[in-house]
Amino acid sequence: MEMKRKKHKFEVFFFIAGICLAAYSIFLIVLIMWGFFTSVKADLGSTNLFRLNKVGLPEGWPWQWEWKNYAVIKDYVYVDVIKDGTRYRIKMLAMTINSVMYAVGGALVAVTVPAFVAYASSKTNYKFNAVLDVICLTCMAIPIVGNQPSNIQVLKELNLYDTMIGFYIQKAHFLTSYYLILKASFRSVPKAISEAAQIEGAGNYRVMFRIVFPMISKIFTTLCLIEFITLWNDYTYPLLYLNSYPTLAYGIFYLVFQNGENRIRTTPMRMAGSFILFTPILVVFLIFKDKLMQNLSMGGVKE
Repeated sequence: MEMKRKKHKFEVFFFIAGICLAAYSIFLIVLIMWGFFTSVKADLGSTNLFRLNKVGLPEGWPWQWEWKNYAVIKDYVYVDVIKDGTRYRIKMLAMTINSVMYAVGGALVAVTVPAFVAYASSKTNYKFNAVLDVICLTCMAIPIVGNQPSNIQVLKELNLYDTMIGFYIQKAHFLTSYYLILKASFRSVPKAISEAAQIEGAGNYRVMFRIVFPMISKIFTTLCLIEFITLWNDYTYPLLYLNSYPTLAYGIFYLVFQNGENRIRTTPMRMAGSFILFTPILVVFLIFKDKLMQNLSMGGVKE
């Protein structure tokens, strides 16, 4: 009888949780649809103003919508930078290339370095491994406020300020939750698999790269995708540390808050710029949704 009551409580809990998640999903979908429809609305002159049609569909048939908003935004997404005393105008194509270098390279470094540290910590019996865990948890728990000026000064002294290499070096640490996730993943790999490979003559590096790492590839890929999405949407770091390498996210931020062109300081134009930034994330999610949504399990036996 007690088991039935507990089961009933769990069923009620999951039912309520499912309703909440469904409502949240619908809310997000509605926001995305509103943003898209807004991006193809007109906001010109004294007629057809956006404020007269904030919620409804754009006027006319789909081929009559203001698709040219995207073409206009493409021409006006730019950032002016000054390097070596010369002013340069970085446009959308260059910012997209910078975004790829920033997000892809940064994601690989931010996950690969913790992966190596986690492997060494999980597969050895040194007492210092516990110290690494404490250091990681302490750095994650203690907020570091106001360290940007010192970071910038150090990077300038090392001639790494305003360089992609300097950014990669800053991301090359293990003081993130990725280290803890990967360490738990490595520990879940049975030692018998590694020992069997070593009996067959495999060295430590071969066991690591050919056996253990492939077994946690799902988790590694998922973490890379999460970090990629985070960096793709980030504009604060390029704003502070990469003045000569503005990313697309920084370009959209500059467009919305700093660009003085009256033609594009409208809600439909800003939404069009936001959707230009959002589209690559949507494409990545559609391609890798199975990696993100699947159960992260592993084993040494194929079914």
